[in-house]
Amino acid sequence: MQNRAKRTSPPQGVKEMQPANSEVNVSTALDTGASNLVQNTSLESVDRPSSQDGIFDPQAACLLMHYLDQVFPWQFPYFRSTSRLGNRGWLLYLLMKRGPLYHAVLSLSSLHQSAILGSEEEYQQKERALEHHSRALREFCKFMSEERGELLDDNARLAEFLACSLILISCEVFRGAEHNWLLHLDAVICVIHSLSPETIFDARYTSHAGSSVLSHNRPKEGLEFLLAAMVSLDLFACLPTGRVPRLLYQKWLRTSEIQVADLLSCENWVMVIIGDLVCLGEWKEVQEKDGMLSISELARRGEEIKERLTMGIEKLVLTRDSINVERPGTRNPRSTN
Repeated sequence: MQNRAKRTSPPQGVKEMQPANSEVNVSTALDTGASNLVQNTSLESVDRPSSQDGIFDPQAACLLMHYLDQVFPWQFPYFRSTSRLGNRGWLLYLLMKRGPLYHAVLSLSSLHQSAILGSEEEYQQKERALEHHSRALREFCKFMSEERGELLDDNARLAEFLACSLILISCEVFRGAEHNWLLHLDAVICVIHSLSPETIFDARYTSHAGSSVLSHNRPKEGLEFLLAAMVSLDLFACLPTGRVPRLLYQKWLRTSEIQVADLLSCENWVMVIIGDLVCLGEWKEVQEKDGMLSISELARRGEEIKERLTMGIEKLVLTRDSINVERPGTRNPRSTN
């Protein structure tokens, strides 16, 4: 899959983290200078905590808590723990496996800390981030080679793939990379193209016995979260790149399990309209190029989107007004004595 946009030079200090070319090829990325910086001993204490220390090394535990407390709210500023997707137990479980997601999170957390520390500590954190990023790519490549056959049939493995991809995208965005994050997003889109809401949320497609900890609702909760995030990213990618949505966003956003409002405080119908507007612009451009643009058809399509937008806004106003209506037994704060 090709990256259709021009690449920009990475920030100083993390230049080696960039892929060597525009192909979605994790193995190639691991052959760059970044992989040569990874020493087996540098991450040994993080990857193999002693039995007395518990699941995580103390340093890794601090980075993980920094991610949960500081970085996650940066990724999803409108996320509420009281929402339907508020339980992040699925995320903790995947982190406890210490696979590619674990190292990707440590890399992102180190990058975030480097932005708020002094010069010497900043350099150390960026070095740690580079090591963890290289390790995450190694583990991700290994995970994909081993799990590819079961990825589409096991929700737990699919959740781990999507979660790791989401963190790798955030790493590129945080570093200021203009379009490199599209490499990971396009890889995710290729996988999602092979899926459908019916197969994802059908009870027959739950985790195997080997992933019993993540059975029943756990993979479903994680996939609801991750798919909502990925569909949204595909739509938002249209803004800086000018491309049309790659996913069948209307189908996914009309699924009851996918509620973008739980993550972005934006209703599904608004996201659909964003995608429809992008597609309308693409249609208009193609028709103009071919000399076949019909002004009446353009106006008709635009009016249809406008009507849906107007109806949606009216429903939001009605919902707001109904919430503000005084309930029985309560005092209206606007009333006067």
